[in-house]
Amino acid sequence: MKLRDLIRLWWVPAAVVVLALVVDQGAGLRGGVPPAAVLPSPVPPPEMGGQWTAPLPPRPGAVATMVPLYPTPEELVRHYFGPLGAADVAIALAVGDCETGGSWDAGAVGAQGELGLFQLHPEGVARRYLDLGWNLLDARENVVAAALYVARNGWSSWSACLP
Repeated sequence: MKLRDLIRLWWVPAAVVVLALVVDQGAGLRGGVPPAAVLPSPVPPPEMGGQWTAPLPPRPGAVATMVPLYPTPEELVRHYFGPLGAADVAIALAVGDCETGGSWDAGAVGAQGELGLFQLHPEGVARRYLDLGWNLLDARENVVAAALYVARNGWSSWSACLP
């Protein structure tokens, strides 16, 4: 076996041993607790501007925008009504806008107890989903329930909001 083959076989374990010895002797870790000099400071240094990571400089002409963490109700409607066809997506967007008065408030509760974006009535459309434990004040669950209902029964329950 040549020297280079031995190096290939043993370089990782040897590097780990050497690193462990250097850390053990250099940092004084024998007692299991590093000395205070090697612990990171809980306060960022002043040259970091009070932050642990340096802020990125803004690009010229860049506009600060917020990135939404969750899809918007309109995106949920497009996604879950999409398999029913473009016409049903357009109707669903119009109904959702009508039922929430344009606010697209997922937590909307109507005068008769209707729930969510599509104002699903707890004694009608929503009953089967509530019995299964769905939270119809959650935008996604409300849109999915409405899409399932429309796929089976059509839009008759929303006749007042149909375009």
